[in-house]
Formats: sequence, structure tokens, C-alpha cells
Amino acid sequence: MNILLIILSCVLVAIFGWAALNPSWIYRFTTMFAAAFAGFALPQLIGLSNETSVLATNVLPEGSLDIVILVSILCLFAVILGDIRGVNHPGNKPIVGYDQYDPIRLIRVAVGLTVSGFIIFQIGYSMLDREYLENLSTQTSGPITLLYFFQMMQRYGLALSVLCYFRYRSPVALMAVIAVVASQFVSFLFTARRGTTADLVFILILGTYFGRRLVLPAWLLGLVFVVGTITSNSIGSFRGKSDLSFLERFERAEILTQFGWTLENGGHELVNAAVISWCVEWEGDYDYGTYYWTQLVHAYFPGQIFGYDLKRMLMLPARDHALEVLGFRGPPGATCTGMCDAFRSFWYFGCIKFFVIAYVMGRWWYRANKGDLWSQLAYTSLMVSALHTVSHGTHWILNSYLHMFIFSYFPMYWCRVPKSAPVSSMGSTRFAPMA
Repeated sequence: MNILLIILSCVLVAIFGWAALNPSWIYRFTTMFAAAFAGFALPQLIGLSNETSVLATNVLPEGSLDIVILVSILCLFAVILGDIRGVNHPGNKPIVGYDQYDPIRLIRVAVGLTVSGFIIFQIGYSMLDREYLENLSTQTSGPITLLYFFQMMQRYGLALSVLCYFRYRSPVALMAVIAVVASQFVSFLFTARRGTTADLVFILILGTYFGRRLVLPAWLLGLVFVVGTITSNSIGSFRGKSDLSFLERFERAEILTQFGWTLENGGHELVNAAVISWCVEWEGDYDYGTYYWTQLVHAYFPGQIFGYDLKRMLMLPARDHALEVLGFRGPPGATCTGMCDAFRSFWYFGCIKFFVIAYVMGRWWYRANKGDLWSQLAYTSLMVSALHTVSHGTHWILNSYLHMFIFSYFPMYWCRVPKSAPVSSMGSTRFAPMA
């Protein structure tokens, strides 16, 4: 076996051993990141390291897989150091706890975000052309992206509803939680969208922790990751059988078979990462972070309204190194991972991206445990976006935080009350402030 792959595996085992020192550390970003990496990237790296790998044979340039593994090791160490730095140096910004918010307003904001996201999506969806909807693939484009943009408000509404329920035992907040869970369950039966399902699971788990200090057993959380890992490799075929019922699609998805194939041959995402990283180093052409501007324009400039020509003009030119150097083009829908975009920006020093991400998450973790409501909301609702930095790219957490700021900051600010002002009767909490 590749010696670098052995070192990588040992680092992951060490992180899990470190998390075992404190039960709550299972929810720290370092542990979550390591679990996501072990579930998504490690099986693909194991498969690509096999000499009989179908994907690696005649595709991967010599040394390209070593580049990705070494970058991954550096990124893992960067996450560890960034998380520790964030927890130990959380800054001097005051902790803004529940006692500085009006509980009635908080619940109104939670329900308002939840209902608004649902109504906007349903109205917009009903107005879309049926033929357009039938031809949508996993790579969504066009008007539906605008609807998803507004639908994501539900994420913050759900997170705030969970926190408010445990803090105030509000039946209204509980009904909002139940409504979102039910709608997401129905949505998963028809569309099998992993992102929204993961958001739901993590918001419920982390919201319960911050609200009641309930830590799930390590074996149970590990089972959640294992199930997610195995099923994620067959989600494509699951979606491709929309004419069948949910149970029929589940039975024919061949989940274990496809996961076994990944362990034997690898996956397209890490192939993309290896080929692109090798080509970028071969050309010596790094983007030095301009990648983030392109992703911001792509996510927040509505081409449907202002025109796609203008949108393309605003984006910085980007080369397709893999296509230009090796004539390689990855399959549609396959990402190139965050390790690749880190290398593509700053060579091996790109791991600093993960240091910064982990530092921010570490600060939120510390402040959330001290009772800071904004940090609890951010850590709870953005955890999945932070973990997408493994599979999709490091821009996910930046874009998601900007989205959260746009839709949540001013409503939360409206909920603030001066320390000297009286709060609603609900403000007498049932739980002691978290230390």
C-alpha cells in the first residue's frame, strides 16, 4: 500500500482517538471533518491506489495520486491546528446570549424564515415549465437555482426553531421543526437530495447538543456517517429511477455493490483532483485565490435576470488545465474536491485555506458553548457547508456564510434588546446558561 496513504490513515485514526478524550469533542469540526474525509475521500483513495483500478489505469499521470494524498495530509493537520487555535483564541468580542434577545421575536424570526422559504419555493416551483423540470439533472441550472437560493432560508429557520424550542419550550417552534422535518422527508423520497437531508440531520443533532447538552453515543454517530458514506456512492442510480417507488429504487440501488466497486477502483472526484493538481503543477499556473471571486459571481449574480453574457464577463477567466494538458474531461456532476482547489491556488501551501476554515469553526464552537446565540446558529446551520469543503470545494463555507448573513443577521439584530430593557415573560429560561 502507498506509504502516504498509510500515514493519512494513521492521522485519521489519531484524530478519532483524540476525540475520544472528551465526549463532546465528537461534535468539534476536526472530528467531523475527519469523519467526512474518511467517508468520502479515503475509500476513493484506497481504490485508486490499487494496481487493478479501472479508473486509475491509463488515466492518472505518474505521481498525481501522491500529490493529492500529501495535500490531504497537510489539510488534515491544518484543520487540527486551526480548530485548536480558534478554541484557544476566540477573540474579545462579547458573548451575546439568550438573555439579550427577545424570545417572542426570536420565535417569530424562526417561523418566518421557515415559512418564507417554503412559500417562495412552492409558488415559484408551480410557475416553472413542466418540460424544464422533467429535464433537470443533478446539475441544476436556470430558474430553479433561484428557488433553491430562497428555500435555504428554511435552514436557518429550522436551526433557530430547534434552539428556541429547547430554550423556551415553545410549541410554535416545535411545530416549525416538525413541519420542516416532514417536508424534507417527503422531498427526499422524490429527489434524494443529500445536501438538504444532511443539513436536517446535523441541525437536529447539534441543536439538541447546544439546547440540552445531549451527546449522542459515538457508535450511533459513527453509524450515521457509515450509512451516509455507503449510500452516497449509489445516490446517482437511486435518482435515475424516478419512475419507480422509493422502496423499489432502494432495492435496485445496489448500495453495497457500488461501495465495493469504489473501494476496488476509486471514484471520479479524486481522479479529477489528482489529474487537475498534476496539470496545475506541470504548468505552474496557480489562481492565487481568484477562484473565490468566480464562485461568488456564480452563486450570487442572477444570470436569469441580468443576462448570462454579463455574468460571464464578471467572472475571471479560468483555464481547464486537465483538458488542455492531457485532454482529460471528468464526467458531469463529479467534483474535484477542496484539496484540489487548495493546491490549485497556492500549491501545497493551499492547506492554509483549511486552517482558516477550522479557525473560524473553532471560534464558533467555543463561543457557542459559552451561550452565544449567533455562534450556535452559525455552527449548527453551516456545519454541512463546512464539510462540503472536503468533497466540493473550500468556497462552500464562504458562500454559505454570506447567504446566512443576508437572511439572518438583520432579523437577529431586530431581536436584540438593550440589557436594561425588560424582555417578554418567555425570557425566564428553564435551563441554566451554558458554561
